[in-house]
Amino acid sequence: IAFWACAVGGYIAVFIDPKRNSVQGKMDCNIIKCTNSPFYITDYEEGNEEIREAVNDRNLVIKDWLIYESAYEESMQVEEVDAEETICIQFSSGSTGIPKGAVISHKNLYQSIVDSIELMEITQEDRFLSWQMVTHCYGLVIFHLVPLVSGSSQYFMSTDNYMRQPFLWISYASKYQITRLGTIPFALKLFYESIINSKTNQCWDLQNVKSVIIGAEPISLDVCRNTIEALKKFGLHENVMCPAYGISEATAMVSFVPVNEEMHGVNVNLGVIEIGQKAEILSNDSGGQSYVELGKLMPSLEARIVDEEGYILEDKTIGKIQLKGDIISNGYYQNEDATKAVFLAGGWLDIY
Repeated sequence: IAFWACAVGGYIAVFIDPKRNSVQGKMDCNIIKCTNSPFYITDYEEGNEEIREAVNDRNLVIKDWLIYESAYEESMQVEEVDAEETICIQFSSGSTGIPKGAVISHKNLYQSIVDSIELMEITQEDRFLSWQMVTHCYGLVIFHLVPLVSGSSQYFMSTDNYMRQPFLWISYASKYQITRLGTIPFALKLFYESIINSKTNQCWDLQNVKSVIIGAEPISLDVCRNTIEALKKFGLHENVMCPAYGISEATAMVSFVPVNEEMHGVNVNLGVIEIGQKAEILSNDSGGQSYVELGKLMPSLEARIVDEEGYILEDKTIGKIQLKGDIISNGYYQNEDATKAVFLAGGWLDIY
């Protein structure tokens, strides 16, 4: 609700989580200090005292001011906006110092939605279920805005419920015949352990699930495969797991393993990790570090791998990722030094 209020009202939305612990709360206070006297809008009545102090009590609890009268809806007019105008700012955690806020324009957000619908092959018949908060681009873009624009249905369960009873995630997927799920690696492992250790007999129907997006952390191929194997008896398809890669500077997703494609991993010799060197690919039983392949680029993106001097490298050579396209932010909010360091000439973003 707060996001849409900002979007319609011409305000810039900045996302933080009011329920985070004290250490994370201090990170959020750092984010608040980077903005200009923001209002703090929440549906969490208890709130976070440190955050309230940081905004000088300029906080609004949604249930106290939400207006339901249809007369206001009828008279409300949505103004046209410039595609380059900022709609939101996606901040890093700030755990290592001053947080960096990627400035996201209406164009960035729109293109990310359109790209996601195309790459994920979304239809109006799809049903999304998410336990992830919409204060993060993963939850907001993929599990709220994508189904909204595509005309799909969307269902939500709280993060707290998932963490307490992970199996409820799949129970709801079965009950509501969900077609699109998403998770992150540590949560998938938590879910897998919960069903392996469960002594109750479940009767789930998962044959409608088309994809389970997984990303935001390093992905374990073994955990993904073990989870699929454990759920096959409930009708889950073998190639349903879709590893994805995303960053705040690219609005949400950068790449995605298409639906019905098999997951693949690659073992790399970590003794050869210098930029400009050819990666040494090892067999599965030869040690090394295993990485999961992360699929195809978003349709509007270009990518290249370069060395320290910016020269393009050959395939299977270790280097830095650079991205370019309409989903890429134009820079960090009020942080010129950080912007110049990674947002390069020609519209390229230098990631690592």
